[in-house]
Amino acid sequence: MKKIAILLSIILLITGCTVIRVDDQQLQQVINTVLKENHNLYNQAFEGYKYYIPKGMKVTEKHDYNQLLEANNNTYYLYIDIISYYYQSDVNYIIDSSKYLSMRLNENKKEGYIEVEKTKDEEYFIKSVYNYAKIEVYVKEKHLQESIINVLTILNSIQYNKSIINSFVGENKLNFTEESFSLFENDDANDDNFLEYIEEYDKYYDTEGELPEDSQIDLDDSKNQ
Repeated sequence: MKKIAILLSIILLITGCTVIRVDDQQLQQVINTVLKENHNLYNQAFEGYKYYIPKGMKVTEKHDYNQLLEANNNTYYLYIDIISYYYQSDVNYIIDSSKYLSMRLNENKKEGYIEVEKTKDEEYFIKSVYNYAKIEVYVKEKHLQESIINVLTILNSIQYNKSIINSFVGENKLNFTEESFSLFENDDANDDNFLEYIEEYDKYYDTEGELPEDSQIDLDDSKNQ
């Protein structure tokens, strides 16, 4: 985590309030640095999974395996795909050269992809599927690099409780088969499905979502296994 903290500090120092365009090579270097971090830190724990969110982010809404997070007034949509985890599904992704960034991810036995697309509103749409989860967020260019770090830090940190998920999915296998959709197909239709799925849960129950102090982050992974 120290490498990521230093990297964020450098980004803030270099950019300040100035919008600086980051090229594809820079982004790939940032991505590789984040994914090489292999740690057991977490500060958010739920039934069957837990993960770490960086300082400055908070969980604002939650419903089962769908969550909304916020940082710098940007809303991150997180979906934990326990079905793909249960079946250990492979990620089928084709590089799209028309995107601002299109990259396969494969590190520490985790796989997925990240895409960045520039919109007509001069925003950037970040979509990443990795480690059996997905995050989507729209950001301004000044937040692009920091947001990519946030997205991949969260996805890379997710830890699953296999016994809980196996029990839960096994008992509800038919319902999940009928209602779930795969995040791992390289199909634009899935983007619409995902956002529609989020909208189903506009009335989430509130969570405080505040980050604990570093001293409160539980480093003992055995407690929640």
